[in-house]
Amino acid sequence: MIDHHHKFIFVHIPKCGGCSIAKILNTLPPIVDNTGHRTLKQIFLMHPGCENYFKFTFVRNPWDRCVSLYNFWRQQSYDHPWTYHDKRQMDFCKNHSFLNFLKNLNSPELDRVHTKPYFTHYFSSEQRYNFVGRLENLQADFNTVCNKIGIKEQELPHENKSKHKHYTEYYDKESRKIVADTFAQDIEYFKYKF
Repeated sequence: MIDHHHKFIFVHIPKCGGCSIAKILNTLPPIVDNTGHRTLKQIFLMHPGCENYFKFTFVRNPWDRCVSLYNFWRQQSYDHPWTYHDKRQMDFCKNHSFLNFLKNLNSPELDRVHTKPYFTHYFSSEQRYNFVGRLENLQADFNTVCNKIGIKEQELPHENKSKHKHYTEYYDKESRKIVADTFAQDIEYFKYKF
């Protein structure tokens, strides 16, 4: 998302509270240009000359993100373009079918944008942010963003919510390790713990 009036770029990493943030930012006049889940590098190519805008994104604990993604997919009543081909057969912990699916990042069925590790996809040397918020501190970090881009602080809605228990209740030792191995750079870079 890019706003040439307020001079900011929001990189929307999937399942990190981005739909809630976008709902507020889309109300800003004039119309904000929605860039989907494109990387900062891709946005620069689409909008040359905006490199000095305030650039921000949000990240999330990978163990929590995987549970949210799993439950979001399972709750869809339609065939979303990036859902697993037989989501009814996916299981999070028993047989680890969902997590093994995510682990195979080159799978042709996988929309990698929704499941790629943050660090390798959104944090290359060409993609430098002014602020990286965390879903765990979503409202407080969004208030920081509001102050930086010069808009009033607003309470975020909870968009795209998936219903599930606390993420720690979904894991056994093996499934914790699958996520730890798959998202190792994210966990190390952002100092996340289970």
